[in-house]
Amino acid sequence: MKNSLNTVMLRPLFAVTVVLACTNPLLAGDQDWTYSYNANGQVLSANGPRVDVNDLTQYSYDVAGNRTKVTSALGHTVFMQNYNKRGQAGLVRDVNGVETVLVYHRRGWLLSSTVKDPGGSASHDASTHYTYDNEGQLRSTTLPNGTVLSNEYDAAHRLIAVSNNSGERIDYVLDSAGNRLEEITGTASLGITKSLTMAYDELNRLILLTGAGGQTTSYTYDSNGNRVSTTDGNTNTAVQNHDALDRLASALAPLNHSVSYLNDEQGNLVQVTDPKGLVTAYNYDGLNNLVQLTSPDTGITNYTYDQANNRLSQTDANGVSATFSYDALNRVTSTSYPNSNLDIIYSYDEGSYGKGRLTSVTDTSGTTLLEYDHRGNVIYRGLDIGDSSFGVSYLYNTSDQLIQLTYPSGRVVDYTRGSKGLITSASTTTASGNQVLASNADYLPFGPMTALNYGNGIQQSGIYDLDYRLTTLTHAGIRDRQYGYDNADNIIAINDNLGGGADQVFAYDALNRLGTATGAYGNLSYTYDENGNRLSYTSSNGVDTYTYDANSHRLLGTNNWTYEYDSNGNQTAKLNSGDGLLYIYDDHNRMVEVINRNTVVSGKGGKKVSEQIDTSLAKYTYNARGQRARKITLRQTMYYVYGQSGLLLAEVDDSGATHREYIYLNGQPLAAAHYTFDQDPETSGAETIMDDGGPGTGSTGSWVNTRKKGAYNNYYSLSNNTGNTYRFTPSGLNNARYEVYGWWPRTNKNNKTAQFTIAHNGQTSTTVHNQSTSGKQWILLGIYRFSGDGSEYIELSDLGGKTAADGIRLIEKIPAPPPTITTELYYIHNDHLGTPQVFTNQSQAVVWSANYKPFGEVAVSIGSIVNNLRFPGQYFDEESGLHQNYFRDYDP
Repeated sequence: MKNSLNTVMLRPLFAVTVVLACTNPLLAGDQDWTYSYNANGQVLSANGPRVDVNDLTQYSYDVAGNRTKVTSALGHTVFMQNYNKRGQAGLVRDVNGVETVLVYHRRGWLLSSTVKDPGGSASHDASTHYTYDNEGQLRSTTLPNGTVLSNEYDAAHRLIAVSNNSGERIDYVLDSAGNRLEEITGTASLGITKSLTMAYDELNRLILLTGAGGQTTSYTYDSNGNRVSTTDGNTNTAVQNHDALDRLASALAPLNHSVSYLNDEQGNLVQVTDPKGLVTAYNYDGLNNLVQLTSPDTGITNYTYDQANNRLSQTDANGVSATFSYDALNRVTSTSYPNSNLDIIYSYDEGSYGKGRLTSVTDTSGTTLLEYDHRGNVIYRGLDIGDSSFGVSYLYNTSDQLIQLTYPSGRVVDYTRGSKGLITSASTTTASGNQVLASNADYLPFGPMTALNYGNGIQQSGIYDLDYRLTTLTHAGIRDRQYGYDNADNIIAINDNLGGGADQVFAYDALNRLGTATGAYGNLSYTYDENGNRLSYTSSNGVDTYTYDANSHRLLGTNNWTYEYDSNGNQTAKLNSGDGLLYIYDDHNRMVEVINRNTVVSGKGGKKVSEQIDTSLAKYTYNARGQRARKITLRQTMYYVYGQSGLLLAEVDDSGATHREYIYLNGQPLAAAHYTFDQDPETSGAETIMDDGGPGTGSTGSWVNTRKKGAYNNYYSLSNNTGNTYRFTPSGLNNARYEVYGWWPRTNKNNKTAQFTIAHNGQTSTTVHNQSTSGKQWILLGIYRFSGDGSEYIELSDLGGKTAADGIRLIEKIPAPPPTITTELYYIHNDHLGTPQVFTNQSQAVVWSANYKPFGEVAVSIGSIVNNLRFPGQYFDEESGLHQNYFRDYDP
């Protein structure tokens, strides 16, 4: 790509236009910014390059030339006033009217910054204070919560120590050039708790890092100062080479695995060749926007942009195009897909303190509402998902640290923070009363947690070495594990100090990939190709080998399974002799359905017939953040409620009843509340049966009335044209949940992908059935809530010819009386990763316990309750055996 041409056009009256004239045909038009100035040469306005909106920003000044106002293209205004003689503003009022008062030393140093409480309460002001020495060096920072951080300097004005008001400090030992030779962390009472030493060459380049355990990492450089090698504590060396412009050109990892990189004249990365020799290519327009990505795994993806470099469209290898819209501040306002049900709408600037912030998102899962306090913290996250609404509320201290969380059920979790701002205790309050969850949490200086008392009395303690590596983790009487490390900080041993047979030993290759593991699960070994793809897995069951596509990294098969993919690289099938699991994806490339495929043989002798029966196991819905918001199985519908940080907080069914809640401490699960319901089952009410050709039916296209044994009432309507639809519109429905069934004759000539669309209660759901292998009976299409407004329907679409529209049956579900709800609180005891190992109840009894293989496969030894939490961020799906992990579904 050729370089862009920068052009500056001078206009009279202090106006300047800057034009980026792009010679690349992939970008239509120039980028044109226009600026105006006052007589003092100060910018009065900046008009951006977009032509579809008014993207003008305006500036105002006082007579002294101080900027007093900035107004955005949407009219949002920030005011600055109370300037001192140095031109420093003493008051800033943001777009939401929130004032920040700034106080300066006479020498211009900032002494305090106070975000004022709009209610006028001084006790709710958030003030940060600063002190300095006579040289202007920052000596201390006092945060709004009272935490004090202090700095110490030597005679050369170099930072030599950082400490806090709890007596913790980090000391820095410097050489004559100011390089840090040592970092020493500790307290007067504890002594040294962490240390790190460093060495440098004559050009002050870091050449050696040495941990307290003697483990080293060394570096070498070329004559231009580029790092060319890194050697870890196990003497494994990675080498980097650079081109004449000091850009990374290749990297040679241990075991001679090489990756090469190619850049264009602008420094854009245009090609990566992996150790397997496969190339990923990147193409750019003249303004350095990525316009095409060619990947061996995901195919070709194309992008377009507007005049402000906002991405306007993205077309993937499946031919699915997503288009994006933006407001005048270049904030995305919508994402549109061919399937409009997947569209996402973003709204901003609504409500109190909402200006300049995202305030609502509407996506396929529902609508998320966001409310903020005056400092910009999210204080409420309301979730309208399907037929249900959930709200999560947050409360913060003046240092913007979370101190209270309210769950959709009304459960309140309070966090107490100590003088360092770290959580020292947690408790929960419900209608049943208050309960302590954790207390006496303690931490190493500027480091990890070392002690915790659970609410049921079990004590957790952690011992760390001088590198802050965990060496012992004890949950008294429950788990006691000791950890050993190699010189590259890989865990090589986990010893079970309670003698429970859970010892593990690990070994790694030169790329720090797990090679062997020994534990209660036996002796395991793994091999990998040059790209890190697993080639073999050896266990007591033998050797399982993995085969990959020669032109990509897609796994094609193992000993027992074969895998299929779409053009985007999504895995669409996992099969063994034709049976297994099918995965369906939406235009977001998210897995939205799992289908079990099973071959059934019927008949006798020479008349045996094999039929493939596809059964939907679960359907999934995701929100705009990529979180799975809903799972529908034939057994139930479950909604997943997340906190602002992305942690799963609650599982709630479609009646609004909470089934499980998760409580966290420092990002790790601390406790779980499980709700059980003692209630009578739903009963069946009125039944509505609709036959094709009867009242309330209608169609598009040609449907032929056909007689066949096995059809409902011996006749059905047959379509043989893709795109035809047949609609059943029931009347007399109540506002209630209904089981919806379909009937069709079974014949091997029928459509294998007959799609039923159920319009119910303001939303639509789809389900696909194989009419060639099932039928001649009522087939459950799902359980849905109907409003009974007369507009709801069940529509059959011909997606492949030979589609049978026959009978529809709806059975009303009469709600059972309100259940008796019992809540049990369980405490979660995690390992070094934050993975749940044990659940205990209030009396310290173990109700769930498990051991894991190295890659997360679990063996539950005690399972009085159900726990689906796995590795951090992973959730076990029983229906598929996969671990849902945000943007991927992981097979352990």
